[in-house]
Amino acid sequence: MRDRDFITDTPKESDARRFWCAYTELEEYHAGMWRPVHSEERQIELIALAVSLLRSSEKFAGACKQVSQKWPISCRAEFTSPGSHIAWLGQAACCLLYGVPEDLTRRVWWKLTEKEQDVANQIAREEIGTW
Repeated sequence: MRDRDFITDTPKESDARRFWCAYTELEEYHAGMWRPVHSEERQIELIALAVSLLRSSEKFAGACKQVSQKWPISCRAEFTSPGSHIAWLGQAACCLLYGVPEDLTRRVWWKLTEKEQDVANQIAREEIGTW
């Protein structure tokens, strides 16, 4: 749950660097990162694609880099706001590369070993550091 200050009209000092835009301007929105997938068969396919991406260090690093390059508005909005930037970048990479929505990527996370999670987190952290 977010604190009350977050939903007031009173700007905070941390908001000074925050980038604001309509969700319709975000590349992630147009790529379907937030869309529902109703078909269970399609969900299974997308989950398998996300697992394979998150388990491949080289592919995942490349996908994270592509997010930074191809989704500049989404990255600016995400990386200048509070939140879990590492998780968002992993979700964005799965969406950009394979069209996997964020809710399915969140499910995939728990299919990875702790070591695989650590490696993916480090790759995302490094890409965020270059942003």
